[in-house]
Amino acid sequence: MTEITLKVRPLVFHHSFNNSSLNKSGKVILPEKVLKDIMGISGDNIEFPLTFTLVKGGENIISVGVEEFSALGEYIYVPQFIMEYYWLPQESHVTIRNIQPPKGTKIELEPHKTAFIDSPAKGKKFLESYISKYYPVLQKGSTIVIHHDGNDFYINIKDSFPADIISTVDTDLVVEFSQPLDYVEPPPPSIIENMPMPRGHFVPFAGKGYRLGH
Repeated sequence: MTEITLKVRPLVFHHSFNNSSLNKSGKVILPEKVLKDIMGISGDNIEFPLTFTLVKGGENIISVGVEEFSALGEYIYVPQFIMEYYWLPQESHVTIRNIQPPKGTKIELEPHKTAFIDSPAKGKKFLESYISKYYPVLQKGSTIVIHHDGNDFYINIKDSFPADIISTVDTDLVVEFSQPLDYVEPPPPSIIENMPMPRGHFVPFAGKGYRLGH
């Protein structure tokens, strides 16, 4: 297992950055020396695509894929949402740990907002395409962001199978959804609607409504 500590910079600071969608992804840019170190240790046993877990303060915060190995010096270029959500200020240090997760079979997603459930972003075709393109690895307990039609949907990886960290590449992944964090149970039926009342007793706002003009 290869570990190295690097300084954090935003993706937009990288000289070849030209894809704004990467700022809403789980992909980073690493120095070439990281690839060379792994090749020196693993030789011909390297499994691509390479994936890493970001570690801060001894805690695994999120697992990521690699867009390219072209960062200069001791820097890792990170999507803006990861820097903000996981509090990784520019020039702060983060440790990356090379991992080889198993292919995922199932994930349970917990949207932060009910709006995601009502949007086309929840659609099977779009979600499959987005995850396979921008999130080659997912980690249980982490949070990702899905960008669609100008909206950012934050989503918790509530569960993953067969392991806490899984690869989403070349696998048939079953996706299930739990209730969004902002979901509110509908109010129970009014007690007054179910209460038997004496004949002729006046009840304000009780009874059937009607439409004016009919």
